[in-house]
Amino acid sequence: RLIGGGLTIQQPLDVQDLLSALVAAVEDESDASHTLDLGGPEALPHHALVRRVGKLHGNDIQVSSVPLAAVRAAAWTMNLIMKNPPITPAMLGVLQHDDKIDNSAVQNVLGIKLTPLDETLARYIGP
Repeated sequence: RLIGGGLTIQQPLDVQDLLSALVAAVEDESDASHTLDLGGPEALPHHALVRRVGKLHGNDIQVSSVPLAAVRAAAWTMNLIMKNPPITPAMLGVLQHDDKIDNSAVQNVLGIKLTPLDETLARYIGP
């Protein structure tokens, strides 16, 4: 079960790509100042990502929905009554934000190439 049926757009980033970007940024000797956004090479709905991982394991995952309003109410309530809630309204806002990052600038400026999502999933989550 995914919040809102898993319609939020995800853009998973390979951790090795993140490290490559950080190293390239630190080693950049140009005088240019850049603010660069970095996301994975593919943007897809959360439900599609979950299903793709399932296929790596030979499973056809059926996704159902948990209403977003119910999760928002639960997060708000837990935030009021718990010292360290498992999710807060702010966390939920971040998780429900669509990721649609254009990686062309970061790849050009830092000279990195992003790992295809299928390769990342096979390496970290595959059977």
